[in-house]
Amino acid sequence: MKKNLFFFGILSALLMFTYFYEELGQSKKKLLEESENRLFDVHKLGAMLRFSTMNQNEIVYLNNNFYTKKLNYPVSPSGIKLFFDILSSIKINRYLTKNEVNDKNIDLFIPDLNRKITFEFEKGKIEFILGKKIQTDPSFYILVKTEVDEFVVVAYDDSALEGIYVEENVHQNSEKYNRLIRAFNMTEEDFVDRKILKYLDLETISKGLTEIKIENLRNISFSIFSHNQTTYPEILKGLRFNEEYYLFFLGALINMQAQNIWLPEKGVGVKDQIAHMILMVDKKIDLKLFRQYGHRTGFFVQTSLEKVIFEIDQNSVRLFFSNVQDFWDKRVMPESYMKLNKQFDFSIIFNREYVFKIDNSSKFNVISEDPNNKPKNSGFKELLDFLQREADFVKKRLKHNNKEILFSFTFYSSTFHVIFKEGDLIIADTQNDLEFHYHLGDLSRFKHVKSDFLND
Repeated sequence: MKKNLFFFGILSALLMFTYFYEELGQSKKKLLEESENRLFDVHKLGAMLRFSTMNQNEIVYLNNNFYTKKLNYPVSPSGIKLFFDILSSIKINRYLTKNEVNDKNIDLFIPDLNRKITFEFEKGKIEFILGKKIQTDPSFYILVKTEVDEFVVVAYDDSALEGIYVEENVHQNSEKYNRLIRAFNMTEEDFVDRKILKYLDLETISKGLTEIKIENLRNISFSIFSHNQTTYPEILKGLRFNEEYYLFFLGALINMQAQNIWLPEKGVGVKDQIAHMILMVDKKIDLKLFRQYGHRTGFFVQTSLEKVIFEIDQNSVRLFFSNVQDFWDKRVMPESYMKLNKQFDFSIIFNREYVFKIDNSSKFNVISEDPNNKPKNSGFKELLDFLQREADFVKKRLKHNNKEILFSFTFYSSTFHVIFKEGDLIIADTQNDLEFHYHLGDLSRFKHVKSDFLND
């Protein structure tokens, strides 16, 4: 009877799974409540040393961290969590007796003895070998081998079945069984932590980060000072710090993943440096971007945190080629202006000035006190939407010939001239001496003639 109780519930709260979650900070009370359903006792087997999936893909547990054996590289927290989440969802229906399964018919239940996961501890080793799925229900067989015993159990996955399915056909669904097969087949590559700044999280870097400095072959060197949200070169008068892009940049940087990870090789080095990023947190962190590593051509990052080489994709490369103006809010009309000002004055100038009031309180409407001025709501709406769009770049205003001005408008105590030149739509802010440049190519998608805004 004791043996029945001891084995009943095997795989429902296995030692290595609950042990792993305990390491991640799960409540010990919950572990104690589940202890009666465990196959074995963590304290009797001692510390976990390693586990391996099929084909000897081995993960080593050392100094409270998991590492891949071949690469000797940290394991991804998300990868290891996925692995244990899948296995911890397995529950037991019953174990088979020696009369039901023996050496002569074991292959009827467990046809492939290599489809296994092995866990090694200081004082023992345990293997789980995945067998056949039962045709009449979603259950399957698992052979469990310990140092002193082995037995076959009928198990099932009690996790929710994803997607749309017909209740009466659940027994035919192999989705969860196939997911378990994939877990048994996971390789070291599946477990590798590809996060480049794995020792930093968004909370740590947002609190401790004081400066980001970027140098690259394309743009001038610049710095972002996090605490007071400024840059060097300084933000031009009339513009604001782009907090939205700054947070996006930080998130992308913290979560930057490597496509490939190369361990140091004797006589093989990086060359052709094209960018350099410096993060000042509690210490200086260097990230250097190279075009070549040995005979390989691509984009390779070397950090001051590790000796390995990370190969990255084009999306991550863009972070290294940021421009200081990416961190400036380059909108003529700040997005907040329309939200804060439900009504405001707005004039448009074609030979003469036409004065209106924009009513944005409920439904967008252009109001004129002069009955002779008949505005087109659609034209004004498109213009104001465009003014809330980020310019491609901003620079100090140049003097333009009046003949180049398509039209002008005024709002917010400033006059703006609209100019089209060499494929760029330019909006010149006369008060702050700025030019907002938009690469449009042509004017086909931009309303710029009087009839776009006024009815005859």
